[in-house]
Amino acid sequence: MKTIVLLENNKSMKIPRKVVHSKQLGDFVVVLTDSDEGYKINNENVYGYDVNGNELWQIEDLNLFHEEHDYTGIYIKDSDLYLYNRCGVEVKINAETGKILSKELIR
Repeated sequence: MKTIVLLENNKSMKIPRKVVHSKQLGDFVVVLTDSDEGYKINNENVYGYDVNGNELWQIEDLNLFHEEHDYTGIYIKDSDLYLYNRCGVEVKINAETGKILSKELIR
């Protein structure tokens, strides 16, 4: 399944996954994918793309205690990109690299 993601300036790109939500930060697009599509779930259902649709990274594993901790939310706060997972962990990531900058249990 491919999903069309709308970008700034009336542009779009195709992603080879079912996209639940996306955020564009400059030249980078971060997408949250459907965790029920059969690819490795754990907490790796977030991908980074350039605006041409080239995949740049997949989010790193948080190594939590159980397997069902996929991401369910993505948002921007004070120009920073955050993800939220099913276990109540909020992570701040670098949109260019996908590296986790910080993590906090908020639930």
